[in-house]
Amino acid sequence: MSEISLKIVYFDSYSFNLETCELKKFGKQIPLRPKAARLLARLIAAEGEIISHEKLYSTIWGGRIVERQVGLHQLIRDIRSALKDSGESPQYLLNVPGIGYKFMRSGVSLAPQLLPARNRKMAFMTGFLSFPVLFVTYCLLVAPTA
Repeated sequence: MSEISLKIVYFDSYSFNLETCELKKFGKQIPLRPKAARLLARLIAAEGEIISHEKLYSTIWGGRIVERQVGLHQLIRDIRSALKDSGESPQYLLNVPGIGYKFMRSGVSLAPQLLPARNRKMAFMTGFLSFPVLFVTYCLLVAPTA
């Protein structure tokens, strides 16, 4: 049995696919560098929890040695730029000084959809077949009195 598995998070006019790491606004894709997209996915998947700097470094760079603070801050700036967010009055990414970051989930909905192929076909057929039933009902009940 095949399944569709969509894990898309919706917030304001944005959507973010947690599997493909695609950010969209009003359905139009917003470019994000792969590391910035992975960072955003990690923050969103944490569902409002604060993620420490160390965990974020590990997520993005693994064991590689990089100028972590600069690299992380640049990725956060990239995400904020894509989301039209600011550090002074953040709507989406909150910096918890000395600890880490969190994605603020106000107005966010997670829409996982797991529908077996058989159920998708049944849902279509039910909707498709309901029209004739409504039409016949209308003809039998309303049309004779008109």
